[in-house]
Amino acid sequence: MEQIKYRTMISTKEAINVAVQAYYINQEQYLKYDISGTLEDGTFGIQKYANKNLIKQMIVDADTVKTDPKYDQVVQDIMDHQKSLLLSVMSGTANNFEENVFKLVGGDEIATTNLGYIAPLPKLYFAKLKAEQFGKTISESKEVGSPGDVITGQAYLHEARFIESRGFHVYTFAMDGNLLTSFSGKSLEDFKVEVGKTYKIKAKVKRSSLNKFYGNVTDTVINYLKIIG
Repeated sequence: MEQIKYRTMISTKEAINVAVQAYYINQEQYLKYDISGTLEDGTFGIQKYANKNLIKQMIVDADTVKTDPKYDQVVQDIMDHQKSLLLSVMSGTANNFEENVFKLVGGDEIATTNLGYIAPLPKLYFAKLKAEQFGKTISESKEVGSPGDVITGQAYLHEARFIESRGFHVYTFAMDGNLLTSFSGKSLEDFKVEVGKTYKIKAKVKRSSLNKFYGNVTDTVINYLKIIG
């Protein structure tokens, strides 16, 4: 791309390519804010930059924009996914963020002042793929045990969400293709677990119900969750 001192426009594909790079630089995370702390040399500074700030450094503040061709297909997939929101936009069910991103991605270029809209797209895209794959995994979910039963087994931790208004965490597992949900006051750090990994768990069955979020599949709610391996 032509070298210019103050870049005000950039091609949409280049912007998304840089956004994907920022996503991987931040270890497959979308950071809204810079993370500050003590650096290796003992000074205080920024340990990790927010994705939008990384993108700004690589586009607005750089002499040339360096794209990575290995992400070209991911870029195209992200753009195709955003364009698939046409029905939501036309029906008025899309939110303001989705509408703005839809308009931006639909053009050949975007203004560098709008890079903040591009920053979360890789995270949203990969989360969508992950959710689709998990949905297939538990598509034939059945009840695990009966209320009061103690169950053990290898379970894949798909998601962990903190419900601030209720003050607890919601953990979503898959065990042998069956959906398990646990509500707990303990955090990921307390359990010493990470999303996307498999652990041996022990818990007591509380009840089972249909989970509408995953297409009305059977969901076994568990409590007294313990990570035992």
